[in-house]
Amino acid sequence: MRRAWMIVPLLAAAASAALAQSPPRPKLPASADTNDADAYLAWGKSKLQKSPADAAAAFYWATRLEPGRAGAYYGRWVALQLADPSRFTAHYERKKSALESPAVQAIDSIQLRALELGPLDYRDLDGMLVGIVYRPSGTTSTRERLGTFGGSVSGIDSMPLPGSTMPSAGTGAVYRQPGGPSAPTISYSTGSAWDEYAHGNFSRALLDYAGTLPGSKAKWAIYAERGRVFAITKSPDSALAQLALAIADVPKDSAHAETYVYESVALYEHTRGLVHEMQKHADSARAAYQRALDADPAYAPAQLRLAALDLAKGDTAAAISHYDLAAQIRANDGLLAYEYGYLLIKSGHDAEALEQLERAAKLEPYFAAPRFLAAAVYDAHDMKPQASADYTAFLSLASKADPLVARAKDRLSTLQ
Repeated sequence: MRRAWMIVPLLAAAASAALAQSPPRPKLPASADTNDADAYLAWGKSKLQKSPADAAAAFYWATRLEPGRAGAYYGRWVALQLADPSRFTAHYERKKSALESPAVQAIDSIQLRALELGPLDYRDLDGMLVGIVYRPSGTTSTRERLGTFGGSVSGIDSMPLPGSTMPSAGTGAVYRQPGGPSAPTISYSTGSAWDEYAHGNFSRALLDYAGTLPGSKAKWAIYAERGRVFAITKSPDSALAQLALAIADVPKDSAHAETYVYESVALYEHTRGLVHEMQKHADSARAAYQRALDADPAYAPAQLRLAALDLAKGDTAAAISHYDLAAQIRANDGLLAYEYGYLLIKSGHDAEALEQLERAAKLEPYFAAPRFLAAAVYDAHDMKPQASADYTAFLSLASKADPLVARAKDRLSTLQ
C-alpha cells in the first residue's frame, strides 16, 4: 500500500510524462509584451471558448514566466478540460476509467498546483465547466434548465452568512419559486450550486450545496466548497466549521488519496490555516499547518506557511529550517528555490542563496526574478562579469512593466 506522502511525487511523475512536451509559444498581438505573464493570461482567456488548446498553451507560458501565479495554473486546467469535454464529464462523474487515466492524473496535478498556490482564490472560469456537465445545448445556464427563479428565494436575502443557520439535512430540501403552494419546486443539485458559485451568487450557492448533503456520497468535497465560499465572503468562523467537517469526512483509504490529490486532508488543513491567518490567530494557523504535515509529510506548502509565521515573529533561523525542508521535499520546484534564495539573502547567507538562485534559474529558465537576485549578489561582492551576465539575462526575460528593469539597466551600464 502506498503511503499518503508518496502521492504527490508519483502524480508529478505522471504529469511530467503525460505533459512532457511544452506547447508552442502562442503568437500574441504585436502590441503585447511577450515577457509579460498577464499578456498570456488575457490572450488565453480570450481563446478559451473557441480554441481551448491555444488557451492552454497561453496559460502554460504564463506559468513559465511567473511560476507563482495560481490563476495561470487554474486557467490551464480549465482549458485542458474544455479541450476534451467527454473526458472531463467522465472525471466529474468519478468514473474509474477516467480517474486512472495518466492524462487525467496529469491534469489533476495542475489543479493541485493551483490550489496549493491559492487555496482560497475565487475560480472565476468555473462557469465554462458547469456548462459541459449540466447545460444541454440551447440553454444558457443551469438555472435556465431547472427553471427561472422569479425573484429572491424566500429567506435568503436576510439569511446571515455565518453558517450555523444554513439548512441541515431534512430541512429546505427544495427551492420553491414565488407564487404560492402550487408553484413548481426545484431540487437542490451540485450542478446548480456550482453554477451559482461560478456566477458569484454565493448565498444561493451555499444554500444549494447544503441541500445536496443528505444524498451525497462525497460530503467532504461539498463541505470544503462551502468552507471556501464562506472564506471568500468573509465569514471565517463558518469557513473553519465547514473545513473541519470536510477533514473529518475525507476517506482514509489509499485509493482515495491516490485518485483525489486535490481533496486531501493536507490541502484542507492548509486552507484552514489560511483562514486562521485571516483572523490573526497565528497559533491556530501554526497548528493547522502542522496537522497538514502530520497528514502528509511531503506537503511543502505547509512548511512555507510555517516559515512565514516564523518570519512574522522575527525567527529567521526557524524560517530557514522550514524552507530547507521544503526544498529537500521538492527539489524540482524552481519557485520554491527562488523564494528560499531570497530569504537567504535577507538573512546574510549569500553563498547559499546563490546556490538556490542558480537552481531556480535552471529549473525555470523563463523566470526573470532569480536572475536579478543572483546579479545583485554578485554585484554586492564586486564579481562584475557574473553580475553583468545575470543582469543581461534578467533584462532579456523581464517584462517591460517590471519595476526592476530600470535598476538592472543602470547597474549594467555602470558595470560595463
